[in-house]
Amino acid sequence: MKVPVKLDHLSKATGILMGGTALGQAILLLALPLLTRLYTPEHFNVLAVYVAIVGVFAGAACLRLDVAISIPETADEARQLLVLAVTCASIVSVAVATGVWAVGELFSIDYGVDREFFSLLVGAGLFSIGALNAFQVWYVREKKFMSISLVKLSQAILSVMVQVAFGLLEGKTYGLLLGYIANSAVGASAFAMGLLWKASQTAHIALSELKKVFKDYSRFPKYSTLESLANEGASQVPILLIAFFVGGAEAGFLMLAARVLQAPIALLGNAVSQVFLSEAPEKERQGVLGEFALEMMVRLAKVGVGPLIAAGLLAPVLFPVVFGSQWQRSGELISWMTPWFIAQFMVSPVSLSLHVKGRQKVALVLQVFALVFRVAVVGVCVFAFSGFVVEAYAISGFIVYVVYLLCVLKVVGLHPLSLLIALKRALLPVVAFTGMGLCVLLAFGFLQAKGIV
Repeated sequence: MKVPVKLDHLSKATGILMGGTALGQAILLLALPLLTRLYTPEHFNVLAVYVAIVGVFAGAACLRLDVAISIPETADEARQLLVLAVTCASIVSVAVATGVWAVGELFSIDYGVDREFFSLLVGAGLFSIGALNAFQVWYVREKKFMSISLVKLSQAILSVMVQVAFGLLEGKTYGLLLGYIANSAVGASAFAMGLLWKASQTAHIALSELKKVFKDYSRFPKYSTLESLANEGASQVPILLIAFFVGGAEAGFLMLAARVLQAPIALLGNAVSQVFLSEAPEKERQGVLGEFALEMMVRLAKVGVGPLIAAGLLAPVLFPVVFGSQWQRSGELISWMTPWFIAQFMVSPVSLSLHVKGRQKVALVLQVFALVFRVAVVGVCVFAFSGFVVEAYAISGFIVYVVYLLCVLKVVGLHPLSLLIALKRALLPVVAFTGMGLCVLLAFGFLQAKGIV
C-alpha cells in the first residue's frame, strides 16, 4: 500500500531558502551584463581554469564528512562531525594549493596570472567552500532556513561588489577570482559567527570522541570522497583540457554559458537538495523514500524544465544583445548544454538518496564512469574533432545524468515508467514555457528582419 508523503512543511522550507537564493541569483545575473563589458572572454577563461581546479576538490574538501552531519540522531555527534569536516577542509586546501604550485612549476603551466598567487587563491577558495558546505549542512539540520537564506543574499552582494570594483579600478587580472572567493568566504564567516554566539555549539570536544566519530563514519572518506572527486572531475577536468588544449577563450565562453544555465539550479535545485537532505533520513526510516524522491522530481520538473528549454531556444539570439557581441559563442553553447542541465536539474537533489540508503559504492562507480566517459569523449575530440569539443562535452553530460537517474530510481525502488507517468503532471507548465520561448524567438526574428534590433 502506498504511504502518502506530505510536503506542506517542505514547501514552506523550500520557499524560505528560495527567497534569499532567488535574490542572490538575481543580483549575480543582473551583474553579468556589466561584468561581460568590464572583463573580456580571456578574463573569464582565467576564472574558468581557477573554478575548474577548485571545483574538482571542492566537494571532497571535508572528506565528505559534511554530508554526514545531517545523519546522526544526536546533536553532539553532528557537532563532532562539523569540527572534523572543517578540520579536514583546512588540511586538504593546503595540500591542494601546494600541489597546484608544484605542478605549475614542474610543467611551466600558464594559469593566466602569477603562479604563486594563483596557488594561494586556490587554497583560500577551497577552504572557504569546504567550510561553507559544512556549516550550511549544520544549519539545514537545525532547520535554520531563514539564516541560510540571508547568508546567501549577503554572499551574492559582496561577490558582485568585489568584481565590479576591481573591473572599474583596472584590477581586472584578479577581479573575477577575488569576487568568486569572496562569495564563499563571506558565507562561511557568517555561519561560523552565528555558531560562536552560542556557547553550546562551541563546547569542548575531546580528541577521543572525534576519533570515534571519524571511525564510525569512515565510509564517507573511504567511498564518498572518491565519488565526489570523480563527480567533479567529470565536469571540471574536461574544462581544463579545453582551456589548455583548445586555446582561445573557449573555456571563458563555456563559463558564461554555464553560469547563466546554473541560475535556476542554484535557485531551486540547491534549495530542494538541502530540504531533501534534511528530511530524507526520516523518510527512509518510514519506508517512503522512493515516493518522497518521486514527488520531489515532479515538483522540479513543474518549475524548472520549461524555463531551461526556453533558455536553450532564446540564448543564441539574445546573448549578443544582453552580454555584448563578443559573447555570441556562449549563447550558441547554451543550446547544446540545455538537455544536460535539464537532466542534472532533475537528478542532483534526489541523488543524495544513495547516501541515505548507504549505497556509497554505487555512487562511486557511477561517478568513476562519468569521469572516464566524459574525459575520454573530450580527449578524443581535442585531437580528432577540435571544432566540436565543447559540444561533445555537453552531450556527454546529458548521457551521464540519464544513466545516473536510472540508477537512483533503481536504488530507491522506482521503475522508470513510474517516473514518466508522474511527470505527466508537469507537462502543462513545460509546454507553456516552451511555447512562450518560441513566441519570443519568432518576435525577435521579426524585429531583426525589420531592422528594429
